[in-house]
Amino acid sequence: MMRRLTSLTATLLLAALLAACHVAPAPDSDKQLALTGGEWLLTEIAGQKIETQAEQRAYLEFNADNRVSGSGGCNRIVGEYRLASGQLHFSRLVSTRMACIDMRTEDALLAALPIVTSYALSGGGDVLTLYKDDGAPLATFRRDAGGGEH
Repeated sequence: MMRRLTSLTATLLLAALLAACHVAPAPDSDKQLALTGGEWLLTEIAGQKIETQAEQRAYLEFNADNRVSGSGGCNRIVGEYRLASGQLHFSRLVSTRMACIDMRTEDALLAALPIVTSYALSGGGDVLTLYKDDGAPLATFRRDAGGGEH
C-alpha cells in the first residue's frame, strides 16, 4: 500500500511539474508571425499613393527576433519593433545616408515610423496599415511574399 501511495504521489508530482513547465505562447506571437515572412512594399505614405520602381522600392521586412529592416527607396533602414497589447512600436531606427534625387518618400517614411502606435492587417493579411496615436493612418504596405530584388 505504501509503495502504491509513493508511486501515485510521484506521478502526481511529475504531472504538476510538467504542467508548470509548459510555456504558453506570448499573446502577440501570432500577430508577430503575421508580420514576418516577406517584404512589405510601401504603397501609400501620408495619404499619397507610391509608384513603386524596381530600383527605388520602399519596403519593410519584419524578423521573428523583433528586428525590422528595409529600404526607404534609397537608403537601407534597420531597427527594432515591439508588439505589445495590440500595439506596434518601432525603436532604434537608423539608416544609411546616401543622397538620392528624390528623397520625399524616404523622408516621410523615416518620419512616420517612430510615431507608429498601432497597425491593422486587411486584404486577407496582405495589406498592412500603420497608425499614429490619434488613429490616423501613416503608411500602407502590401505584402510581397516573393521578397523582390534589391
